[in-house]
Amino acid sequence: MSRYNKCLRVVVVARTCVTIYLLYLKLTLSVPGSPTSHRNRSGENGTEDSSSLCPDPWILIMSKCYYFSDSKKNKKDSERDCEERNARLATVKEGTILRLVTITAQDFWIGLESRGSHHSGTWSGVWADGSLVNITGGSGTCAKISRTLSLANCMQEQHWICEREP
Repeated sequence: MSRYNKCLRVVVVARTCVTIYLLYLKLTLSVPGSPTSHRNRSGENGTEDSSSLCPDPWILIMSKCYYFSDSKKNKKDSERDCEERNARLATVKEGTILRLVTITAQDFWIGLESRGSHHSGTWSGVWADGSLVNITGGSGTCAKISRTLSLANCMQEQHWICEREP
């Protein structure tokens, strides 16, 4: 890989991270009283800042901390990275987190596990909360998300999103 291509890749990744963070701020600060707002959150002393609940560079969205990777790994290595961070691959079904993923136009490994069913072109998966989903797009045996849920080869390198409690 040429020096120019390496430099270009760093710029694209950095731009994506900045875009995610700016969108996050716009979405959370525009909802008064939102539990994800960076305004002071009332704790016992009334001064607890919600941004301190998640370590840097994690972001707080709807009472959970999320980590968006800036590098790419295969699905197994992405899972391992989340585990090392005391987290798991994220559930990305709705709301702010889904909007962040959609606007980046990046592919991310997520915490959707196979139910062992891949019949008639439909793959069945289960989220950590036990809810089920069927995927018909893509090829492979692992679920990823960008604008939509789709399948990919598990050895393909993608960005990933980790999720954990604050």
